[in-house]
Amino acid sequence: MFKFVLLIQLIAFLGTASADVEVAPQIVGGNDARPGQFPYMVSIQTAGYRGSHGCGAGIINERWILSAAHCLLNDRTELYALIVGTIRMDEDGDVYSVEQIVRHPSYVINVPPFYTSNWFDIGLLKTTTKIIFNEFVRPIPLGRRRITGSLPAIAAGFGAYSPNITIDSPATEWVMSRHLQYMPATIISHNECNIRTSFFNALNPFYLIKPIIHPTSHICTIQPASGLCFGDSGSMLIADGEAVGVVVSGVRLCGQVDAAPDIYTRISSFTGWIDNYTNELN
Repeated sequence: MFKFVLLIQLIAFLGTASADVEVAPQIVGGNDARPGQFPYMVSIQTAGYRGSHGCGAGIINERWILSAAHCLLNDRTELYALIVGTIRMDEDGDVYSVEQIVRHPSYVINVPPFYTSNWFDIGLLKTTTKIIFNEFVRPIPLGRRRITGSLPAIAAGFGAYSPNITIDSPATEWVMSRHLQYMPATIISHNECNIRTSFFNALNPFYLIKPIIHPTSHICTIQPASGLCFGDSGSMLIADGEAVGVVVSGVRLCGQVDAAPDIYTRISSFTGWIDNYTNELN
């Protein structure tokens, strides 16, 4: 349900003046989340169109939310609605408006066929009012240590979950989850991620999505028979109770190719940049 197949690079989420939200990939092979299980979870939607999920995000504190830069390409703050405190994208929860949008200054919008990577794909949203915390709404601590080896993790999101999704599936066959899903995953080393990604790229010479793993800004996971898919972009990867990654790419085609990894922006490489904005709550 979580495969971010980077079609979002072709059609930018909220990238036009239209009120329509472009859907970025979600989790395949996941499980239904329980109320309050992932209280940091945010659904980024189009203002005025409840259920129009485009990307996920995570609550950092009372005013700031972390997501992927490619989810925040439109600078018109009035187009965004942030839904928190619910495991259903189309009902319950609280809605917050956006005051400020910040994309990492090194993030570059690349469009296929020239697309090669999703480096520095991280961004922030500031809410117009303070987020009210309760048992269903809470911030997630940021992982500040660099993870270098194998480590169990978990990811949650509202992405597509159809087991029939393949590289040749038309968009009409993607089944978007209305219920928050989660999946266990295993963080792998930078070297293993490089090998797996290079192998996948070599097997698909005409495939437009050919990520290049950044030496410091990416972190990767694998998990047989499950993976990120459309709608999962911007969601958090959690390890030891901390957010360690932001979903940016699911090159495994929504869990259909076990050898290929899911790719995230490595949060520990950007905590200084994040702190510069989020330490000021007002």
